[in-house]
Amino acid sequence: MKKTLIPILALSLTAGLTFNSCGSGDAETANDTVVAQTTIDSLSQAYGKLMGAYFNKSICDTERTDSTIVINRQDFIKGMQLVLSDDYSEDFFAGVMAGVQIQKDLKNYANQGTALNRQEILTLVRNLVLQDSVDEKSYKAYQDTMMKLQESLNKTLERREVERAKATPKAQANYNAGQAIADKAVQAGATRTASGLVANIQNPGSGKIDPNKRYLVNISLKHIDGKTINAGDAVQILPNQQFKGVQEALGLIGIGGKGTFYLTPELGFGTLGLPEMDIEPQEWTILDIEIIGEADSTPPSLPIQTEPTTNIQ
Repeated sequence: MKKTLIPILALSLTAGLTFNSCGSGDAETANDTVVAQTTIDSLSQAYGKLMGAYFNKSICDTERTDSTIVINRQDFIKGMQLVLSDDYSEDFFAGVMAGVQIQKDLKNYANQGTALNRQEILTLVRNLVLQDSVDEKSYKAYQDTMMKLQESLNKTLERREVERAKATPKAQANYNAGQAIADKAVQAGATRTASGLVANIQNPGSGKIDPNKRYLVNISLKHIDGKTINAGDAVQILPNQQFKGVQEALGLIGIGGKGTFYLTPELGFGTLGLPEMDIEPQEWTILDIEIIGEADSTPPSLPIQTEPTTNIQ
């Protein structure tokens, strides 16, 4: 892997210096009136040595930190000479900075496995920049098209990440372990629904709950081996705001109902799991739920109320 060193941090080296302006501040005549030539020569030498030493140190530190990085020092000097040249206008360097931004974007796309056509992009950018103007309608159309394409690309990349996660030995072992435990529960009398949820209902309760009403429930979330992930005092929840597995489990019992529910990754935390809750890829989870009754007020939300991750099948 090869990276370009961006020496922007060098600006901090002069942060402690005080620059006083005299006269008109005209860059063409300032050196005639501010300080003696000997001072200018000394400052030039000191600044040049300081900058050269700083960049050398930065390059060495970068290469030492990551042995896969090799910085081409001649190219580095060429780039610096270009920027310091008096042959180009500020508009030229504005274009350079725009090119740097595009270059970063292209590298990001390439790192995701999407190598865009640089020459085609340059041609299109050139043609549009050289137009007198771009009307708002066209700009909005370009923006909408890009957003749609980017959204489609993101879904493709997410799907690829999911498929890769599924294929890892750890993910496969997690899924198989969960399925084996759920199968044992079915053999012991639990019921498997069409979605794959396994329900061991100790008390069906009375009636059916309304997904648009709040209920007071005891609920705990566990790993498939029984270790607790999330549990506490009774909480109030709105069924239609829960993720799929919770919604289905609540729909299987009524007021006073109680059960243990085994959730597949698709019904729970997805193929990728949820690292911040220590839920691994393709891990099944267990919900213990008891519906105490309808709630009388609007409480703090249940910590696991929202869909925990994107499930792409």
